[in-house]
Amino acid sequence: MFDEPGKRIMLYCAAEPIGGAIRSDIAFPHQLEIKVNNQDVRANFRGLKNRPGSTRPADITTLLSHSQMNVIQVTYALTQKRFYIMAVLVRKRTVDELVEKISRGRIITKQSVLTESKLVPHA
Repeated sequence: MFDEPGKRIMLYCAAEPIGGAIRSDIAFPHQLEIKVNNQDVRANFRGLKNRPGSTRPADITTLLSHSQMNVIQVTYALTQKRFYIMAVLVRKRTVDELVEKISRGRIITKQSVLTESKLVPHA
């Protein structure tokens, strides 16, 4: 399944949302070790310095086995926060595919976005 061209298994991580927030940025704990099938995951778990939300998911595709059960070990320390981690099957799309998909999609007006985000009072 994940050995098909363009398909990857990515690890996403986020801290538990604060105050009932619905969404969270990708964020990994600072003191972190991730192993897949006893192999260290080598990835930039920090993102850009002083840029919250710049962390990318970690690609673990090459560490996975097709013939046996896969084991993901996550160890983190020195934090009071609770973190959630997910392994997600994703399909990489080309720029042309994305442009085509967006151009076929529903158009959302600026006003409707502002209204939905409650930046402008409802009429």
